[in-house]
Amino acid sequence: MNRKIRSYESGELVVHYDVKRCIHAEECVHGLPSVFDPVRRPWIDPEAADAASVVEVVERCPTGALRYEWKSGGRQEKAAVPSVIRVSENGPLYIRGDVSIESGVDDESLRENRVALCRCGRSKDKPFCDNSHMSAEFVDGGRIAGEPAVRDEQAPHALSLKPIPNGPVLVRGRYVLEEADGTRIEGEGGALCRCGHSASKPFCDGAHKQVGFSTEPGSDEADPQVGGGR
Repeated sequence: MNRKIRSYESGELVVHYDVKRCIHAEECVHGLPSVFDPVRRPWIDPEAADAASVVEVVERCPTGALRYEWKSGGRQEKAAVPSVIRVSENGPLYIRGDVSIESGVDDESLRENRVALCRCGRSKDKPFCDNSHMSAEFVDGGRIAGEPAVRDEQAPHALSLKPIPNGPVLVRGRYVLEEADGTRIEGEGGALCRCGHSASKPFCDGAHKQVGFSTEPGSDEADPQVGGGR
């Protein structure tokens, strides 16, 4: 997975910014405007606040577009336990935890603590959200229509995500599934819809086959509102 990463340094920290992963949630801008100022160039200045405060705000970023590392090799970000998959209203799936995402290229995978997955079918940065749900007017109430697999107490807390070409994202591992209103249920494994058409959101019901969903570059023209609006 080729990424466009920019890095900004202070005496103690390096803050990394993945340009394509940013969907302007603005947790950073509201949390620490002295450091994160989109009007200024460069827009990130880790020297403008103490390192601990910068770390705390970076960890609020829901997409993983912002990350950090201590130059001293000190404490790195701890993964959330249990992993949480939050179904947002009219938007992506936000995941926090010990997450690996298979790229499908030479067994390469990304290790993540925070990620936002597209579920409208329109993103040009699949499997990640790029805010295309807004221009596509994707409609979904952020509730759980399908059922996760029965929780297996022996399943690992770490999540493995495998995006299937022209299909769903397969999930291995245990998690807490959270609706937009905060209601939570526990689950293990399953297949997450990313075509925008499933009647069992956030889970796949095979609708991607009916609508001809494609994950090939430039294949983002399907109507995402079919089956939505719950």
